[in-house]
Amino acid sequence: MDGRGVTLVELVAAMSVAAALAGVAVFEFRDLQAEWHLSGAVRQVVLDLRMARIAAIAEARTHGLRFDTAAAAYTPESQDDDGAFTANGLPRRLPGAVRIVECTARGGAVRFRPLGNAASFGTITIEGPDTSSRRIVVDMAGRVRVAR
Repeated sequence: MDGRGVTLVELVAAMSVAAALAGVAVFEFRDLQAEWHLSGAVRQVVLDLRMARIAAIAEARTHGLRFDTAAAAYTPESQDDDGAFTANGLPRRLPGAVRIVECTARGGAVRFRPLGNAASFGTITIEGPDTSSRRIVVDMAGRVRVAR
């Protein structure tokens, strides 16, 4: 060859390497996507728990989240003057194939009192599409943290 182009063998070799790298990247991307869905769902629930705590302090009445494991959703709620809990909006669903496995709080609801401490507390376990999971722990002082 006189140096003005590439041979067919070189072209096929380069295309093979590119195809192999693309194949590996697709599987890595799927794993990353599952992790992103799980992380996003955990951040969403933690944020809403903290917002319920802030609302309880600001409004001087009990607020919380009720978890529905069958629907992979949770509903914000607050306590009325007569002591009953009513929903504050529509249920919030978790993204992708992420699901709520368990909520150990009494009655499946985490609630915060007007002083910011938890009226009912426990652990919410969230599982991703690849069966990895995270636990959100709410202690009796009202602190919310994520455990693996």
